[in-house]
Amino acid sequence: MKITLYVDIVSPFAYVAYHILRHNPAFKACEITYIPVFLGGIMKTAGNTAPIYIHNKDKWINQERIRWASYFSVPVVPDVPKGFPHLTLHVMRAICALVQQQQQQTTAETGTSQSQTSPAAQKILISALDAFYDAYWVQGRIVSEKEVLSEVLGKILSSSSSSSSSSTTGSGNSNVEQILTLATTEGKKILQANTDQAYAEGAFGLPWMVCENNKGEKEGFWGVDHLGCVLEFLGIEKPRSGGWRAML
Repeated sequence: MKITLYVDIVSPFAYVAYHILRHNPAFKACEITYIPVFLGGIMKTAGNTAPIYIHNKDKWINQERIRWASYFSVPVVPDVPKGFPHLTLHVMRAICALVQQQQQQTTAETGTSQSQTSPAAQKILISALDAFYDAYWVQGRIVSEKEVLSEVLGKILSSSSSSSSSSTTGSGNSNVEQILTLATTEGKKILQANTDQAYAEGAFGLPWMVCENNKGEKEGFWGVDHLGCVLEFLGIEKPRSGGWRAML
């Protein structure tokens, strides 16, 4: 059973879905892959309009954010970050660059070509998503600001370095600047390719999940409220407690 979750830090519902997939025992038997994308690019290509720009829905959508986070005990800031939605294009490019750097270092060490779905790449990606989601949706910090972006990247690199015997990602301001520079080239290309891939796989918003069951069948699902449908498609019994009672 496989799930590919497309994410952008700016999306509160992608954050909630990410947190559930990461921590809820219902998905413990699933092979989950996370792919960073640019939500704005998906919305533009699909001709979609962000809920915050739709009258009445803009107020309702924040209530939904709080509701679903509460159902599944996902930590969130009570109010959206000031100035929301922020342009997270550079953040997502930096995350892609960070993953790319990890791929290159692992390839150099092992002699085996690495992809962004390889275990080492996914490990650093998960660290990055955890850190940026916490900064934006739990602390309410503006991660698109360079000072905050650099600070969060520095913490990710430091944590990764301290947990690795070979110091594969390095640390310090110089490495943060390397990531930010790489973000303008390789990070940009990777993010564009990931965003195109998400759209090609049916995405029109986030969270978008492409699932494959044990029969080899694939289907796309959108929205936190469809995680129950994801379990059904994968052949996993839906829990009967907590937020699962409100799931489709």
